[in-house]
Amino acid sequence: MISGTVSDRDGDYHGCFLGVFALVNERNQELARTFDNLRRANAILLLAGMMERCLVSGEEFSHFGPETRDAVDAILRIRAAAFQIKGTEK
Repeated sequence: MISGTVSDRDGDYHGCFLGVFALVNERNQELARTFDNLRRANAILLLAGMMERCLVSGEEFSHFGPETRDAVDAILRIRAAAFQIKGTEK
């Protein structure tokens, strides 16, 4: 994504910098939502975020209990449905 932002600069180096900065900031916020504030109360949500970003393999995920796997799968289905709805609103 950064390479695309940099290649579309058309001589506007400051605009290129702002684009890269915004992209890095967005990715940082995504990672913060996935790894910050680790607590038992939000572990399922954080695990779902890790699964969305392919940070946990299927084998690793299989070591969790059935209740945890079912809860994470439900969250992922809800998020996928919400993403599809959001994409059709434009």
